[in-house]
Amino acid sequence: MRRALVLGLLLVGCDAPKPPEARLVVEAHEALWEARRGSFEARADRLEALRALALRDPDVASVRDACVSLHATMLEADRLTQEARARVDAFEATLPAERDREETARIAELLGRSHGALRRSEEVRSDCLRGIQRLEEKERR
Repeated sequence: MRRALVLGLLLVGCDAPKPPEARLVVEAHEALWEARRGSFEARADRLEALRALALRDPDVASVRDACVSLHATMLEADRLTQEARARVDAFEATLPAERDREETARIAELLGRSHGALRRSEEVRSDCLRGIQRLEEKERR
């Protein structure tokens, strides 16, 4: 009898409660949202943490996937815009007679890609934000 009790206590200790999946997704999304003005590396790390969550609940996984898409496209747009901005600064620092005409096309292409990423982020934004709201309400119950 005593042996069974000890074994039972060991098993209970090994299976410590884990945070609900919904809370994990909400917290990872909030960490990403708070870091949106931070470095690309910090944002990419938080994005990978969200992407890596092992989830069983299909609804929670769907929200996670929408938020991964949202933040990945926002990060892509920001990276492209930053690259274009650096190229514009270098272009403007060059004497007009020495400017590479192809550089204007490269800058325009980067800005076009950035705009496309922003449009894609808008397509999934409401799925992510409404999903997070739904998960928060589910957590409160």
